Amino acid sequence: MEQVVRLRDEFDIDRLANLEGTGLYQTGRSVVWETDGKETDLGDIPRLKDWMEDSRKKADYKKVKFINQILCQYDFARKNDRAEHFPEMFQIEHTDLCNSRCIMCNHFFTKNHGCSFLSMEAVREIERYLPYARYLALNGIGEPFLHPQIMDIMEIYEKYGIQMTTNTNLSVMNPELAAIINRTFTDIQISCDAADKETYEAIRRGLSFEKFKANAEMLRSAGNVEICMATVVMRQNILQLPQIVEFAADLGCDKVVLLDLNTSKLLENLNDTIKSFPRTAGRYMEEAREAADRRGVILHTLDYIQSFQNAPNGDELEREREHILKSPLYPDDALAEKLYRMYEELGFEAPCFLAADTDYCRPGRYDSVGYCQFIENRPFISAQGDVFNCCTRRMHSMGNLNTMEFARIWNGDALCKMRNIFNHGKLPYYCTGCTYLRSNLMVDRIQMGKVDQDFYVDLYDQLRMDIISKNLGDKKNEYI
Repeated sequence: MEQVVRLRDEFDIDRLANLEGTGLYQTGRSVVWETDGKETDLGDIPRLKDWMEDSRKKADYKKVKFINQILCQYDFARKNDRAEHFPEMFQIEHTDLCNSRCIMCNHFFTKNHGCSFLSMEAVREIERYLPYARYLALNGIGEPFLHPQIMDIMEIYEKYGIQMTTNTNLSVMNPELAAIINRTFTDIQISCDAADKETYEAIRRGLSFEKFKANAEMLRSAGNVEICMATVVMRQNILQLPQIVEFAADLGCDKVVLLDLNTSKLLENLNDTIKSFPRTAGRYMEEAREAADRRGVILHTLDYIQSFQNAPNGDELEREREHILKSPLYPDDALAEKLYRMYEELGFEAPCFLAADTDYCRPGRYDSVGYCQFIENRPFISAQGDVFNCCTRRMHSMGNLNTMEFARIWNGDALCKMRNIFNHGKLPYYCTGCTYLRSNLMVDRIQMGKVDQDFYVDLYDQLRMDIISKNLGDKKNEYI
């Protein structure tokens, strides 16, 4: 006998999501939505899409977003390669310009060469799809609040009922900006990798520790937006983790997220990852947890480090600490200049190609269940208008908004084939070593099968190095 589930509250999306594991969109179960005096079977996708478009024309964006959520649930349950829904979230890099030269970032040596601002034409193309979206992240590899029209752009997003978030180094802040953030943001991540001036300014070169503190206090005093301190954990700051949590609490932060270092052969920091210091990382992350409990701060730690720890060994812990303290903590300017010369040799061109089967859409050797949220629901758009499946994989573009409509890119061959790889239970080769999988962030719809230590080696970095080496030719030994 057919089972009918009735949704009488048109915005009861949580109940809809809970039905997913009990047979939603499967034979023998019907889910009926009762609203506006009408009944609509949620399996009638053409009817839902017509209703969504009619609601969009009437500027009923709340209903548009709800129907788009239903379509997203449908695509996920049916494992569709071609999406019936539009993204519920966009991540948009409004500029790749940055006023810091962080030691773990390419800005350390590129000197902002070729950086740009997202054009208003690209914003207008994105605007066509904002009625369907619920969230928007404003960040990429640049400092988002350096865009000269960022306030105007944020007001466009606000018009469509978009809830925003971003990651910022917090070097730019004023009362007007603090007010709109507190009015429209669900949360904001402020980047800080130290608890004292010396370490902070050595890692985030060009920024001021005092200004960071003052701007954090301005933001906190302007309202109650959730503030999260995002800390990249590395050799240079492992010993400060408990103090970083205390510092975050003093600034009024609600949460601290510890992020794994995204290593790069170019930056010569492969041995700076916490994987090289498992006992030290484990010890100080535990002390950070204790500090968070004591101060009432939520803490997200890097639990994968436990898989690299053996039984407690005091001698090994002391050897790790000694290595940390005796090794040069920070790269010198000579490395930055060498890499800048290499960048000149390459013609200041970052490798970026249109994604194709041979170099992008292929399965890796690790099993997985579920979807990456970026491929399913969160495309990344660069300051140049390129659409990528991920903000950390910027080598293969799905298409460019200056030459293609977003809808064509969203269901283009590359993204559909990537969805197909996930649908067949494999992690794409391109995603091996993903920093989000290592840090267990924004990947709650992926369940990984058995992994080994090779999984924690970022293949993207190797792909990039292979291309750079090929383009340098005989001169590669001068730089690499």
